[in-house]
Parts: sequence; structure tokens; C-alpha cells
Amino acid sequence: MNITIISSSKDPASQNIRNKLLEAARWKPVGKRYKYKNFRLVEIDALHIYQDGIDRRLEDEGIKSDLLIFVSRHEGKDERPMLTVHFTGNVSEAKFGGRPRELAVAAPHAARALLLSLKSSYDEVTMEATHHGPSSLHTPSLYVEIGSTKNQWYLDAPARIIANAILALKVISGRVAIGLGGSHYAPRQTKLLLASDIAFGHIFPDYALDQMDEVMLKQAFEKSGTNLAYFDPRTSAQQRERLRHLIHKLGYTMLRESDIRVHAHKNL
Repeated sequence: MNITIISSSKDPASQNIRNKLLEAARWKPVGKRYKYKNFRLVEIDALHIYQDGIDRRLEDEGIKSDLLIFVSRHEGKDERPMLTVHFTGNVSEAKFGGRPRELAVAAPHAARALLLSLKSSYDEVTMEATHHGPSSLHTPSLYVEIGSTKNQWYLDAPARIIANAILALKVISGRVAIGLGGSHYAPRQTKLLLASDIAFGHIFPDYALDQMDEVMLKQAFEKSGTNLAYFDPRTSAQQRERLRHLIHKLGYTMLRESDIRVHAHKNL
């Protein structure tokens, strides 16, 4: 699998991870890029979120990718040190890059593999809900981030853990579901992912569910590569019933938590 890692000169955490990647392996300079085994390391001079079509531009330069990994900072009101993984896209308007009502192609198995690796070396790791750009990408992609404040962005340890996890990435097969409901940090989906064979594609928290109509649901399933959906148990009965009706109408399947527990390898 050809993996392209994209760092931004505008993002201090991104630069930190890039430096740890360069320290961790013997990269070969190829013009302004670097190559190591099946990895390419590409630096851009703009923020990642505005990089719609970057996979096509890289292909024009001869860099064909099976997976794009954007290394970035995470900033949030929750100031806990954490490492996050998420997919990109917008369920309504595009305030922070990407296009309105467009989702990028997710990479669920790669995200799960990264989270499992990160969790082995760092206390707080989590999936996040789908948010911001870029959205116009035909190559599967994901973000992996250092959070949640600038105090963490410059630290050696989290950047090194992310760099090592990327370079050791081995995609694990298994079931995939889209996630519906819960909070932005997807605690239930993260716990299930770390404790069973399930991987998650696009995740939509409670605050985004009103925007999830038939068109967006169909796009979420297709760009996650699955026909399964999982509801956070705290999702309102009204939202659950509305979305269940649409899911059945589209011909997709609801995955019960008991179905996931059958394959659990830790205490859920």
C-alpha cells in the first residue's frame, strides 16, 4: 500500500510529527519530497483543511497513493492531552475547508490500526466525528493529530508515538460501520473499536443528525465502504427512529451492540 503523509509548514504539531518521521527512518530525498519504503512524505505551505484535490495534484507529479495521512494539531475546548484520528467532510455548510454536504473517502481499517497502535503507547486516544476539509478526495484519507493545546503540539513524546505508529502501520481487516449519535469525541465508538473487530467509517454526532437525510446517509455508507450502521445508545429515540427508517429504505443494516460484543476481546 502506497502511503503519502502530508505535513503543513503552517502547523507546529504537523512539523513536530514530520521531524520525528525523518528521525525514525532513512528517508531518501526525491526533489522536495522524501521516500522510505512504501511511504512518501510531502510538505505543503498551507493548512491541510483547504487541500481539496491534493491527491490528484500529487498524481500529476507521479505520486500515486492508496492512503493519505494528514498529520496535524488538534485544538478543542477539552484541553486534555490526547491523540485523535478522524475522517473529513461536511454534513452541511463548509466553514473550515471542503465543500458543503460532501464527505471524503474514509479509511476505516487504517484508522483502527493506528488507534490500536497509539493506544499501546499513549493513555488518551480517540476517534473524532467527521469534520472540516478537505472533502473532495478520491483517495482514502484520515487525520491523525496531537491535542489539545499548544503545550502538547511541541512535545517530543506524542509526535514520536504518532510517527512510529504510521511507519508500523499494518491494516487489519474486519467489519466496518458508520457511527450515528453521541458526542464529537465518539467515546462509545472508540471503546468498541479498541475492544472488538469493528472499525468505524464516518461518524456523525448528535449535533449533526438533523442534517443526515437520505442523500447524506447514502454518501456516508458508500464512502465508508460498508452497509452497516451503529447507533450510540444515548441517541434520542426520535432521531433513531427517523434514521432507522431511512437506513432500511436505502437497503442498509443496523448493527446491534450485542452483535459487536460477540467479537469483543476485552471487557466492554
